[in-house]
Amino acid sequence: MRYDLFRSRHEPELYCAVPEDRPGPAFLNSESWRVAGKLAEADPMPLGFDREAARVGVRLNGYYLFVAFSPIPGLRSGGELPAMAACSEPVPSPSGWPASPLENRKNLS
Repeated sequence: MRYDLFRSRHEPELYCAVPEDRPGPAFLNSESWRVAGKLAEADPMPLGFDREAARVGVRLNGYYLFVAFSPIPGLRSGGELPAMAACSEPVPSPSGWPASPLENRKNLS
């Protein structure tokens, strides 16, 4: 299986792995995430990526969140994958919804 990887802008060690053949979760469309690159199961996995947990996470949620405790070779330092270019703008939140925990956390700092 091959994954598209997304990296949190606020927590650089936090990644979201989404199988290439699946749509990404809506939270990836926010300004808090950026495209990082691709990762194949045959590639050496960074410390923190658990193959079995990834399979279960993808089966249950459609994606896998993990914290990388070691560098991931070959990832992009910036830019976007062509498939995400149309989705690069944040998705607006419906008015009246409470702020997300991440937004609350940003306001505290």
